[in-house]
Amino acid sequence: MIERRQKISRSGPSRTVVIPAHLVIGEWATVAAGRLMLVDPRGEISEKELGRLLEELIEPRVYGRVGGHAKKPKEEAVG
Repeated sequence: MIERRQKISRSGPSRTVVIPAHLVIGEWATVAAGRLMLVDPRGEISEKELGRLLEELIEPRVYGRVGGHAKKPKEEAVG
């Protein structure tokens, strides 16, 4: 397992996922992202299943420990 903090480059949006060299990788990686990002570097977990894991299991546990869930943004009136 890797645990590290890394500065994010703000040169523009990217569709590249950099995976540490010592991890076993597949031809494709599966990514789910919201408040956190979860990556399956082997691509063995479907996008829907990875998204469900992140949304239903991981984010509630993490954000429940650090002060609760973030407030949803206010919806703007249309019209």
